[in-house]
Amino acid sequence: MSQSSCLIRNRQLGFQELETIRLYIKEHWAAGRSAISRALCQSWNWRQANGRLKDHACRVLLLELESRGKIELPPRKFYNNRWKKQPDGLLRLWLQGLSRITAL
Repeated sequence: MSQSSCLIRNRQLGFQELETIRLYIKEHWAAGRSAISRALCQSWNWRQANGRLKDHACRVLLLELESRGKIELPPRKFYNNRWKKQPDGLLRLWLQGLSRITAL
């Protein structure tokens, strides 16, 4: 296996596949991670036995590629894990968007 290829979730990813992934990330950056994974699944016809897209497996693959430094994903849009603390920057950004309250 060369340095530019890797095996993740039983899928061999070479230079061409990594370039395809980077292209899809660039094209769907604003739509988010789920849109990127769905587009990749459709492109690769990566489906479960019941015909549904392997969306979760693809997102795991993308996260693994990001952790290995092969790609950069857009920031998460939602933090659904209620047990993890959300980044403070998001709260500050949200608070900045609120208008001032004035007492009468």
